[in-house]
Amino acid sequence: MKIGVCLPYMQRGIRRQDFKDWCRIIDQGPFHSLSCGERITGHSYEMRNILAFAAASTERVRIIPALYVLPMHSAVQAAKEIATLDILSEGRVTLTVGVGGRDKDYEALGASMANRFQRMDDQIATMKKIWRGELLEGLEEVGPTPIQAGGPPILVGAMG
Repeated sequence: MKIGVCLPYMQRGIRRQDFKDWCRIIDQGPFHSLSCGERITGHSYEMRNILAFAAASTERVRIIPALYVLPMHSAVQAAKEIATLDILSEGRVTLTVGVGGRDKDYEALGASMANRFQRMDDQIATMKKIWRGELLEGLEEVGPTPIQAGGPPILVGAMG
């Protein structure tokens, strides 16, 4: 059995040292992974920054964005962010994506919830092309390329 720990990213008052301590304890084991979810509205710390910090603060555990609400974002930007996180973690990223269910989060980012399931499928295909080093129509190369050939493993969920 593999056990992961979700960092307390919605807890008020968490400081740098708190995140450092959590990362150290989780990395010492017996845990397999460390995760953080994506929330836009309400009190929460930003997922990408926390996971970059965790990647730099750990050596062993998997780093899991859980859940990256992909249709709220640009596929190109997400591919770049995730590839960078994969490099910072030396190939320890497992990506979890979903469509989310919080209309206020979409609204806060100026994104539409319409057709979000199909958009997510299309975005995953686009991200995989970028990670393989393929050029997208009308764009120059988008990099970097993740350490993991073809990009990190992707788990798909519906809500987040």
